[in-house]
Amino acid sequence: MLNMLIVDDESFVIEGLKHAVDWSLYGIRIAGEANNGAEALELLDMLDKPIDIIMTDVRMPIMDGFGLIERLNERGHRCKIIVLTGHEEFDYAKKAIRYRIFEYLLKPVTLDKIEDTVSRLAAEFREENEKQRRLHDMEKKLLQSLPLLEERFYFNLLSGIYQQDMQTLLGIKLDAAAFQTIIVQIDNLKPTGSGAVHTADDERQRQLLSLTVQHMVSVSLAERLPLPFSVVAFNSTDFVLLLQHQAALPPGSEGDGLQQPFSAIQELVQRETGLTVSFAIGRAYDSLQRVAKSFHEAQEALKHKLYYGNSCIVSYSDIEVNQGHYLDSFRQAKDQLVDAIQIRDAKLSTQVLSTIQSTLEKEKKYGIPYIRTLSMELVLIASLVLHEKGDHLADICPGHPDLLGEVQQLGTVADIFDTLRETYTAIIQHYEHKGASRNRDIIHFVRTYMAEHLDQEIKLDDLAQLVYLTPNYLGYLFKESVGMGFSSYLMQLRMEHAKTLLTKPGSRIYEVAASVGYKNAHYFSKIFKEYTGVTPSEY
Repeated sequence: MLNMLIVDDESFVIEGLKHAVDWSLYGIRIAGEANNGAEALELLDMLDKPIDIIMTDVRMPIMDGFGLIERLNERGHRCKIIVLTGHEEFDYAKKAIRYRIFEYLLKPVTLDKIEDTVSRLAAEFREENEKQRRLHDMEKKLLQSLPLLEERFYFNLLSGIYQQDMQTLLGIKLDAAAFQTIIVQIDNLKPTGSGAVHTADDERQRQLLSLTVQHMVSVSLAERLPLPFSVVAFNSTDFVLLLQHQAALPPGSEGDGLQQPFSAIQELVQRETGLTVSFAIGRAYDSLQRVAKSFHEAQEALKHKLYYGNSCIVSYSDIEVNQGHYLDSFRQAKDQLVDAIQIRDAKLSTQVLSTIQSTLEKEKKYGIPYIRTLSMELVLIASLVLHEKGDHLADICPGHPDLLGEVQQLGTVADIFDTLRETYTAIIQHYEHKGASRNRDIIHFVRTYMAEHLDQEIKLDDLAQLVYLTPNYLGYLFKESVGMGFSSYLMQLRMEHAKTLLTKPGSRIYEVAASVGYKNAHYFSKIFKEYTGVTPSEY
């Protein structure tokens, strides 16, 4: 309940105000009364509950209404003021504006005028309380989301999106002459020696081991490397180190000084956990905007673990000068296979693989070792895309638990590419099913959010941010799922809810308008008539 104090030097006025209005209907309780400003101030000091509203006369003995208001301002009181006066004087009106008085009522005031004023005042309190509640909820969610926001900042940075405002908000310090990324990959989650086996199905154990290794690497690296660095968890087996160099590095020297600490860490991890880790080193660059390039290079270096084996340390600077002809062959086709998985186009993957097969079979210049290497790389491409999405090839294609080994054993190009086509098709079908389910969940969330926030401004752009989609794509999904555009659906939702509210006894048009998100009651009436064919009052 809101607490109100009535201040007037005429007792009959106070009694009239107390009994003329059913204050409880507006959530208001008469907490006290005073005959002048001085008494009101004394009463405010005595009351154990804060006063939210003061209804005061202007001309009173000892201390008038504006004297009271001045003292309230000096004390920092934030209560709402309604001024009652029998004198329509310009100076009073100016003071009312200066002190931001809620309403200035001229006696004799009608009951309708009082009720209208109180109704608006109560509505303003409700709106302010709701704003405070939303602000508190936002602050609470922000505090809870800080780790997630920090993780997303680094993910975006690795993807080529540098958000300086987000960096400032989160207090992330990245001040260096050069930035360098290193991917640390847990080669497997099984001990390499004898003993208990940690299976891939035991996800909880996988996560625990991954966190253990990440902690060991972070602590050990901090002891061995005199550089600031950040750790970004990428998936259950990979995490990224972002090194901050205080001086620029000469080209080709990015791996210098890292081999020894990385080797020591590999020995420590294997000794303590039985696991092996590999390091893939990107080059160092002089700006945060180029961190993504360093990360891409580290990813390219990591692919060469295929040739170096587990527990390796691979630098992009080393592999760049050793790229053989076979790595450049079919480069466009390989990019198209990545695209096929990303856009879920099984026809494209089948077409690309068939084209590669046809070329290999027609042009006999490619030797068996190259074909074996190429087939392994095509498997690796699919596996890397799955890793980026947090999935594993063996889970999606259980019929091929060791696809790399399998393609090495197949005797013909046709057999190899039949297996590859089957694999890519299975992967794409998996994501088609997964994507359809996710889209349904997204649209359900959006529709629920709209229904629960009709009294607020609702924008497609804001909703798109909430579900991490572009506005255009969310709009497309929404229309495809609901059968009408976002704006049309929102208007229908508002109007149907307005129709329901208008049928309730005592409903006021401006209140209904506010409840369905229209600040301007006249504009609401116009839209309502366009929608229903009648005005709100006729309805």
